[in-house]
Amino acid sequence: MSVIASATLFDLLGSKVLASLMFNKGEVSEDFLETVTREYYTLVQEDSARSFVLTKINELAVSISRVSDVTLVIVVSDRDSFSDDEIATLQKFQTSVALEILNSSVRDFKAQFPAIVDQNLRIPLSICFVTADEPSIENKAVIALDILFEIKHHQGDELTEVIKVGPFGVRVARTEYTNLVKNNWTDSLISMQIFALII
Repeated sequence: MSVIASATLFDLLGSKVLASLMFNKGEVSEDFLETVTREYYTLVQEDSARSFVLTKINELAVSISRVSDVTLVIVVSDRDSFSDDEIATLQKFQTSVALEILNSSVRDFKAQFPAIVDQNLRIPLSICFVTADEPSIENKAVIALDILFEIKHHQGDELTEVIKVGPFGVRVARTEYTNLVKNNWTDSLISMQIFALII
């Protein structure tokens, strides 16, 4: 599975980054962005009507979306290609950003860009931690889970806040092993993607 590494709002006239959001610790260098803009110009010369371009630069998949006359959104993957679902998401994101800019301006929009990237491109992930009914008081994993639920807002056995981890927005819940065995599944449990057994 590929994930989005970064999204950048880029001004073609000034050749500068207006706003960006990185989902990993790496940074998009000026050289990389220069290569992206050269590639963009080459590709749009072939078809000037194209406002959404997929390419590969330095072995990484890149989408380049024109969202105004002189503004691009550059999205970089951590892999060499985007999945069909990711491409559909990126095209929707391009449309959303273009509409936001049309209704305000690039200057006003650039402050909102990281939040809109986060909302549209962060991958939702749900994890349920499964513990014994009476875990050992020395079990460090259970202690860590208890601390997590003490410091974060929660409603019952589910955190109310999403925890941001790299490109993922993680929803966390917990349950006891007997709930699963007895087939005592709430709607929340049914919606979980990953179950992590703490022993």
